[in-house]
Amino acid sequence: MMFCQDKKIDWYLADEYYRKLKETGRIEMIDTSLETEDENLALNEAKRLGADVALMLTSKEADKGTLVMQKLLWVSDGSKFFETQAKVDTAYAKELKFGEEYFRPNAGEAALVYHLPYRAQLVTTGDFDGDGKQEIMLSAGKDVRAYLPAVDLQFLWEIKGKVSDDYIRIDAIDLNKNGRDEIVITSMRNEEVFSAIYELEGPEFKKLWEGKYFLRKIGAGLIAQAYSRSAGFDGDVVSLIWEGDYKTGEKLRLPKEVNIYDFAFIEGADKEKLVFAYDEAGFLNLYDAKGVRVWRSKANTGGFLTTFKKQAPVAHMDAGEWAVKDRLAPRNREVLVVERVPVAEMVKGIGYKSSRLKNYWWNGFSMDEGVLVDDIKGTLLDYALAGDKIIVLTSPFLGIKFTNILKGENPLGTALFIYSVKGR
Repeated sequence: MMFCQDKKIDWYLADEYYRKLKETGRIEMIDTSLETEDENLALNEAKRLGADVALMLTSKEADKGTLVMQKLLWVSDGSKFFETQAKVDTAYAKELKFGEEYFRPNAGEAALVYHLPYRAQLVTTGDFDGDGKQEIMLSAGKDVRAYLPAVDLQFLWEIKGKVSDDYIRIDAIDLNKNGRDEIVITSMRNEEVFSAIYELEGPEFKKLWEGKYFLRKIGAGLIAQAYSRSAGFDGDVVSLIWEGDYKTGEKLRLPKEVNIYDFAFIEGADKEKLVFAYDEAGFLNLYDAKGVRVWRSKANTGGFLTTFKKQAPVAHMDAGEWAVKDRLAPRNREVLVVERVPVAEMVKGIGYKSSRLKNYWWNGFSMDEGVLVDDIKGTLLDYALAGDKIIVLTSPFLGIKFTNILKGENPLGTALFIYSVKGR
């Protein structure tokens, strides 16, 4: 379903409705930057994006509130098959407007800031054309797009995804050692996991490999893990190697219940390999070389953004959820960790008011911690390292850029901040 809203509608209400539809898990949502009440324009956009249904959301003023109107159109023939309207009280709309301070990501010491007109979710960096420059790769709806950071983001290339793709991880690595980074994309598709590896050939990315594994870059290599509907992550974490083709290799030695996106390696005092990992409750743990936990954080990191329902053996049972953990990125002798701060308890579940990027390191007895990037207003979605730069992808509180509302522009989108951490 393509979600299209009119430019006149209250953006707080539209974004709240979009999120509630997506959270049902029953609809594959496609976002668009198009703002219109014209059915023909909406249908043409929906066809371009490969949607089956176009949802159009408009509004008009009503007594003590707003009348929100919705209609659904079959994209195949343009016919309207559902139309409804609902009055939203002014008091409810005001509950979503907590003040401008929640809507401005704090640039802090950011060297560059880019405001994106669409909802991006994931970010990585790599040298995809072998020219020695780091490009930025972003997941954008059902596509993945590469940009060159300059005064403005310069669009370079795009990988078209499938309508049913729900991206959960992107990474970049030159595994075949030809001087160009491959892009590694893992997604959920029709309740299955698929990963694909692409490489730039001429003006386009060519798919080199696809398999039913979770994939992740770690160090200079790739690792893989299988998927099951009942558990999420399933079986051993193994290496994925290049020997003229991509194939699975040796099993990694990890503590029980530590899965592919949960951990990073830390070097101990005697050069032994320690495992720094999330648990399912969002706490951080450190395991020694024998798999024994030697440290646990006092608080969790604020929760994870990407979760899926486990398939229960009986339809009426709730089997719980599995989560894709946030990126843990080693940097020097540290590991970077995302921490999010929820809004006040009275609006629990509505989002995060701020985020920070913390650094943890082992002092020989315990884990010390610091803050590398602080007071980012809204939700830190993902981040990537590029030398002495950190690229941080954020979404303002409720996914809305307040200043755009004042200008009458589309406030839905994300922001990309590039921080210099040289010497830190």
